[in-house]
Amino acid sequence: MFVAIGGGTQITAYKPTLNRKPVADFRSSGRDITTLKTINFFDQSSYLPTSWSWTFTGGTPSSSTLQNPTGITYNTAGIYEVKLVVSNSYGSDTITKTQYVFVTQASGISKNEKETPNDFKLYQNYPNPFNPSTAIEFSIPKSGLVSLIIYDLAGKEVRKVLNEVNFNSGNHKVQFNGYGISSGVYFYSLFFESRPIGTKKMILLK
Repeated sequence: MFVAIGGGTQITAYKPTLNRKPVADFRSSGRDITTLKTINFFDQSSYLPTSWSWTFTGGTPSSSTLQNPTGITYNTAGIYEVKLVVSNSYGSDTITKTQYVFVTQASGISKNEKETPNDFKLYQNYPNPFNPSTAIEFSIPKSGLVSLIIYDLAGKEVRKVLNEVNFNSGNHKVQFNGYGISSGVYFYSLFFESRPIGTKKMILLK
């Protein structure tokens, strides 16, 4: 809302200050990461908060008072919540986003350096069916950004195992953990530089 004052040839418009407590909200640079990656968080709260208190369950550091904390890392695979408390002279507000950060174990990634493949290839996961984790192998003949995405039967994205991670040419293996996902049939698709390489079916049994 803008208020106009004045008369004659000069009219001044201004936006009055809203005297009320803030409403907490935030976003992040990503939600599906491996233990080798970091996440940045961005305050999107309304009504001009003047202080911020973040809690990153499972994260390092586990808390922050910065408005936009960066470089938050997670050392253990799992699903974690993030809480933000904002305040100003009129009061405070809290938002907690449960099951917000999905972390998969990056140590499951390995490379076979004995040979360089001649073509792109996505292999069947093993074991299959699996509970709770399975190994997914793929081959790429050149270096580039690789994504590995899990979908459900309806084609809805469930998890990004790899999100544009840079790999050298070779044979690679990544460990996928189905923690937090219900039993069922899923598909995993490999992308190289955003180009689809292949899709396979896997079954999670709990």
